[in-house]
Amino acid sequence: MIDFIIIIVIVLRAVVALSKAVIALMELIRHLID
Repeated sequence: MIDFIIIIVIVLRAVVALSKAVIALMELIRHLID
């Protein structure tokens, strides 16, 4: 059960990091367009 919780935490952190990367990329594209 503990392993399952650890996997969920790792996945959530990966999703958060990925979403931050996507947001940063969109900001960069927006600046390039302007």
